Amino acid sequence: MSQNFTRLVKKQLVDLFNGMGFKKKGFCFYKRITDQVSLTISYMVASRQEVGHVYVSPDIGILRHDIGRIYEKYKGYPITATVCTSLGYIMPCKKWYEFDFVENDDNVGVLEEIKNNIITHGYVFCKNLETLDEIENYYSLNTGSFEIYYLPIIYYLQGNKEKGIEYIEAQIAKNKQKGEKTKVTYSEVNTEEYHEETYHVHQYDNEYERFYEFFRQLPEKYNLEDWK
Repeated sequence: MSQNFTRLVKKQLVDLFNGMGFKKKGFCFYKRITDQVSLTISYMVASRQEVGHVYVSPDIGILRHDIGRIYEKYKGYPITATVCTSLGYIMPCKKWYEFDFVENDDNVGVLEEIKNNIITHGYVFCKNLETLDEIENYYSLNTGSFEIYYLPIIYYLQGNKEKGIEYIEAQIAKNKQKGEKTKVTYSEVNTEEYHEETYHVHQYDNEYERFYEFFRQLPEKYNLEDWK
């Protein structure tokens, strides 16, 4: 992959996103649409070891700034998006998709294809994730690694701190149960594997408990002035 061509593709993407009203900050591009919500775009670049080709996979999502403020206070660094997905998964193909940029071509058609898919599918996806209720529903259905933080924060922002505390307590209890199950299963099969797995579980115990202590110390009600 020609480094000059890769730089050219990245410049074309910056120009494209800037032209759509996004501004670059760090590795992402942001477009403020309400006082609490920004659209976010990022992308990955790969060559697949094919000479003269650069493959681009854009991600699109939303950033809720109120959720982000609280998460950053706990973690010490900001989040780039509250909800994010690869553009291909919300396009008609419903799968990982890479846009193929070809060297010595102006690639105008590829850039238009990216823009049209962001507008047609990305904006619709994000429009349904602007409110706290919508994000709560999303993370109730799509489990991963962030709902342990985002769902309690959402409950807090909705004025129900106690529900957030109960959620974290349930996650801590569930993780401890997982540790007990792991102990029984792995001790009968492979001692080394058992020790590795239980250490992993205990690491998460400590993380959840740290977040629990942080969360309990939050003011009873969210006040934007406290987070500026």
